[in-house]
Amino acid sequence: MPLDFIQNSRILIVDDQEPNVLLIKRILERNGYRQFRTVTDSTTVIEEFKTYQPDLLLLDLMMPKVDGYSVLTRVRECIRGDAYLPILVITADVTRAAKQKALALGAKDFLTKPIDAAEAALRIYNLLETRWLYRRIELHNTHLEQMVDSRTRELTEAHRRLAILDEAKSDFLKLISHEFRTPLNGLLGTSELILDELGSKPDSGELREMLRLSRSRILSILDDALLLTQIEVEGQKFAGQPISLSEALMQALEEAAEFAGSRQVLLHPTPMELGIVVGNVDLLVKALRALIEAAVKFSKPGDTITLMRENSIDSPTLIIDSQSGWLPDSAIAKFFDVFSLSEVSTPAGNLGMGPSVANRILALFGGWVTVTNRDPSGIRLTVSCRPAEHSFEMIEAGPLWTKASF
Repeated sequence: MPLDFIQNSRILIVDDQEPNVLLIKRILERNGYRQFRTVTDSTTVIEEFKTYQPDLLLLDLMMPKVDGYSVLTRVRECIRGDAYLPILVITADVTRAAKQKALALGAKDFLTKPIDAAEAALRIYNLLETRWLYRRIELHNTHLEQMVDSRTRELTEAHRRLAILDEAKSDFLKLISHEFRTPLNGLLGTSELILDELGSKPDSGELREMLRLSRSRILSILDDALLLTQIEVEGQKFAGQPISLSEALMQALEEAAEFAGSRQVLLHPTPMELGIVVGNVDLLVKALRALIEAAVKFSKPGDTITLMRENSIDSPTLIIDSQSGWLPDSAIAKFFDVFSLSEVSTPAGNLGMGPSVANRILALFGGWVTVTNRDPSGIRLTVSCRPAEHSFEMIEAGPLWTKASF
């Protein structure tokens, strides 16, 4: 034990026998201890204890007026809450009952009379070493608690600021969406008036279709960007409820039928029991429609998109297969990344934000979607949703033909 450790230890000696006191003082001095006090009147022990606040108490059990056991009881009340205060009792009573009683009242070790100097020095050393180790642990724990409190305050403040930024981001995107729509309506309205003046010129129909597609694409991008932000910022506000995945799929197929028809692609769902899943009807329909339309974009005129159930004991799983299309490994890895929407090219142009939106919606309610290449050609989208309960509905058999006739 370092010298400053020994010198900084405060020791209180309680013994009514002056020879014992002198012997203990001599032992302490020889071993480098410099801070100690003595009490020979047992009635003043507690007052001295409170004033001095020792690191070690050397206590004689057999004293007149107030015996050592009573002192132990009072001392224990004074140090309540202290992690460790060693008490070394000095006694001529070496019976088992005496030791058990002293230990029960808070004693940590014993010295028997007559006192052996070497033994006393060793026991004092060990008790004080333990005392100071406890103090170091307490200081370390206090430091850790302060660090944790400080870090918690920092994280709380950072969370508060992030919440403000998220709210500002959401408000900003809503504002941008609104402000875009206002001049966009004017621009598109003016374009329609100009096209009306063209009358039935040969290229007017083509121009009208280009205008319609451009308008639809711009509005879709604005809606998807706003929805993605709402999911990221306010995801907890989208409450999941038990819904029929079969009904959601049927609605998504109906909404995707016009786009599939414009590409002369057939949608062919097989009879399947998809059950009840956790989600939001409108969002799930949007996700399924986006994935179906993504498969359509990979298809060639005359192709068929096949929809079927995959047997899975964990969750309802839907397979969406296209007959055409192929993705390099780099594109598969980033297929659902919102920042790579223009990197995947299909016969119908780039994929847009549809796959990213679908992925976020499914993840919001505990589902997922993956994309793989089929052999020899085509892509496969695998959609899995979190089941709500064991209840199933049938999708009617037979193909769902698009509005286009071919």
